[in-house]
Amino acid sequence: MTAKVITIGPDPKPWYRQGWPWLLMLMPGLAVVGGVITAYLAISSNHALVVGEYWREGKAINHSLAKEAQAKALGLELSMQQVGSDLRLQLRSMGQAAQSTNPIRVQWIHPTLSGRDRMGIAMPQGLGVYRIADFTWPKEGHWQLMVEDAGGAWRMKAVWSASSDEVVIRP
Repeated sequence: MTAKVITIGPDPKPWYRQGWPWLLMLMPGLAVVGGVITAYLAISSNHALVVGEYWREGKAINHSLAKEAQAKALGLELSMQQVGSDLRLQLRSMGQAAQSTNPIRVQWIHPTLSGRDRMGIAMPQGLGVYRIADFTWPKEGHWQLMVEDAGGAWRMKAVWSASSDEVVIRP
């Protein structure tokens, strides 16, 4: 009796010449590339949202809340609008023009990009009117506004969208 050898097709290709092993290795390979990119971004980027002295920030929040309560007790309201190249502010207390000779510090704080933050000092013009000269109004984005008197007696905060051309802040 003689043995018959049956061949079904040509010799199979080596594994590296077939498609399915590469398909199986694609996802772990992409995960490694993504991990390397994430590690590079974590090492090279600015960590502006992380506060090193968080306990000091917590103590400052309590102080800030007292300033906001003072603004509410005084019944303050501030409106801001662009007039030419200047920013005009109108401060009212209990519905009347506020009588203050202290300048007002105004900060536009971008929620994620600290490099875009802006600050201006509004000088009193009389009868509750203040002015920041040569001010460039932000053209886009959402901003956190923080307004306080230069003496540090009160503070008001608001969220503002650059699509509106006037801001009214109430505590």
